Amino acid sequence: MHPTILIPEALLIFNATGVQSVIAQTYSNLTLSGSGVKTITGVSVNGILSIEGTAAVSTAPTYGAGATLQYNTASDLTAGAEWITPFVATGGVVISNTGEITLNAPKTFNAGKQFNCQRWVKP
Repeated sequence: MHPTILIPEALLIFNATGVQSVIAQTYSNLTLSGSGVKTITGVSVNGILSIEGTAAVSTAPTYGAGATLQYNTASDLTAGAEWITPFVATGGVVISNTGEITLNAPKTFNAGKQFNCQRWVKP
């Protein structure tokens, strides 16, 4: 059994090159970077899930009520399973840095949820 990591300041970074398995547990903040697919089956995020580099995910995580999905990359990416729809967590979706994010499907937000785009998103 693995501990639940809920310390508000805690940030775990998985940044290997290639396929990487993330321990199935609840994280306060989780960064997936480097390259390749990160296997996140059973992962929950209560704070920020940050997608960086050219990392991709195997499946959608479970988001806590206040979670944020953040794309922080200089690379152009296509949104994957991590961008669920509707996105109901109050932290919303943030796109920062210089990479362009292409949507993999139409996206919906529940009323009052934020979308902060510092770069253009390709439909």
